Amino acid sequence: LGDPAAARQLAAQLEIMSAPPSSEALTSDWARGIRALALRSEGRVSEALGTLEETRIEAWEPHSMASPFFSQAFQRFLRAELLREAGKPGEAIEWYRHLGHLVGTSPFELAGFIELWAHADEEYQPRVQAAQQRLEEIFAERG
Repeated sequence: LGDPAAARQLAAQLEIMSAPPSSEALTSDWARGIRALALRSEGRVSEALGTLEETRIEAWEPHSMASPFFSQAFQRFLRAELLREAGKPGEAIEWYRHLGHLVGTSPFELAGFIELWAHADEEYQPRVQAAQQRLEEIFAERG
C-alpha cells in the first residue's frame, strides 16, 4: 500500500456510498478492511487488528460462493496476516483455514482469493501460489 492517506480517503468514500440496506454492513466492512490495511502499512499492527475486529464477517449467500467480495476473502486473509504478525499464530491458523490454505474449501472461494491477490506485493505471492496449488489439487481430485 503506497499511500495510506489515499486509502483512508477511499474508505471514507466507500462508507458514504449509497448501498441497498442488505449491503450496508458489507460496505462498512470493506471500508474497515481498507483502513486496517493502511494502518498495517504504517506498522500499526495492533490498531489494524482492532479495526478489522470491528467487521462482521458474515455469509452473504448465495453470493459468497461466487464472489470474493461477498465472501470477504480480503478481510479474512488480512485478519490472518495481522494475527500472525501480532504473534498469535494459533488464531492466525484458524483464519487461514477459512480461506482453505490448510484445509479444503470451495473452489469458488479459492479462485476469488487468487484473483484478488494475483497482483499483490511479492511478499504475498507464496500464499497466492499455495491457493493456486490447492485449487489444482481440488480439480485433480474431482477429475
